[in-house]
Amino acid sequence: MTTRTSLRLVVALVAAAIALAGVGCARASAADFYAGGAEPEVDAMRSVVPDSLLTAARADSSVHLHEVVLYAFVPHGAGFANAVLFTDSAIVRRSPVGGRRHQRPFDVSVKRSGAQHGLLIVTPLGGMADTLYGALTDSEVARLAVATAAMREVPKARRTTAR
Repeated sequence: MTTRTSLRLVVALVAAAIALAGVGCARASAADFYAGGAEPEVDAMRSVVPDSLLTAARADSSVHLHEVVLYAFVPHGAGFANAVLFTDSAIVRRSPVGGRRHQRPFDVSVKRSGAQHGLLIVTPLGGMADTLYGALTDSEVARLAVATAAMREVPKARRTTAR
C-alpha cells in the first residue's frame, strides 16, 4: 500500500467517524426533545376524529353544524371535555368551565417551557396570545408540532370539503 493510498484511507475513516458522531448527536437531541411522557388520548385528523367527540362538540355548540373538523387533540387524562379542535373556520378549546373559540386567521405555536412542560399557544391576527394548554408532555408536544405544521399546509379549498 502506498503512502498516498494510506493517507486516503485514514482521511476516509476519520470522515466516517465524524459523520457517525454527528448523526448520533442529532438522534440524541431529537430523542431528548420528543421523548417521554404520556401519549395524547386523541390525536386525529379529519375522518378519524371520534364521532363521540364530534357529537359532544356539536351538542354544546363548540363546533357549529356546518364546520368541518380538520384535527382533534385531547391531552392524556384530560377527556373529551378538554379537547382542542381545529375546524375550517376556527380553533376551539373545549373546557368544562367554558370553552374558547378563535376565528381564522390565527397563528398557532407549540413550544417547550422548561424541561417539563409544553405549551399550545394560539394568537388571533391582531389579538392577544391565548395559552390553550400549559402542561403537555414531550410526546404531546411532538404530536401537536407535526399536526399544526400540517394544518398550515391545508389549502383553503380543501378546508371547505364537508365530512
